[in-house]
Amino acid sequence: MNGILLQTNSTVTTTVLQQTNGLSLSDWISLFSGGAMVALTFALVYYSRVAIVEGNKGRKKDSIEKQLEKLQSPMFEILDRAKPYEEELLSHEDLQLGLAQRFAVGKYHYVSIEDHRILWRNLTNYSHYLDKKEHDELRRLLESGDKLISGGERFYPDANYTECLGSVSKRRTQLTSELRELTSM
Repeated sequence: MNGILLQTNSTVTTTVLQQTNGLSLSDWISLFSGGAMVALTFALVYYSRVAIVEGNKGRKKDSIEKQLEKLQSPMFEILDRAKPYEEELLSHEDLQLGLAQRFAVGKYHYVSIEDHRILWRNLTNYSHYLDKKEHDELRRLLESGDKLISGGERFYPDANYTECLGSVSKRRTQLTSELRELTSM
């Protein structure tokens, strides 16, 4: 008896569906399957888009961190540490060589020879992170700093030094705020 009742209910349901829109049960199943596939396709596209955007953010974050770690922060630290030239720096030997006249007080900043080498190494190894203007400023500064005295310091003319320090400081601040934005999301 249960088998006849289930068959009757199934027949009634099929008959009702056929009468409402003239669609058979297989038509309804096909329609539902198609709708489900469209919904799943949109969900997959959305998921892919989110994954790509997040991946791009991750790569950009890594690139900014590397720029700050390998190039901008070391350059800023060294340039910020540079001291203005004062005559007391010169040894008796330097004074005899006439270097006091060569380097006008207040018109130069100096760094140690090791810091100068680090700046050159960073420029050589990580110049792909710099735009042309930044690269040219740093190169001009380092080339103008090839004035060696007996103490092993490199002197940079203030005009080049100030321009380069300002550019490095601005770029470092910009990258730091970009990194902060990327990590806060």
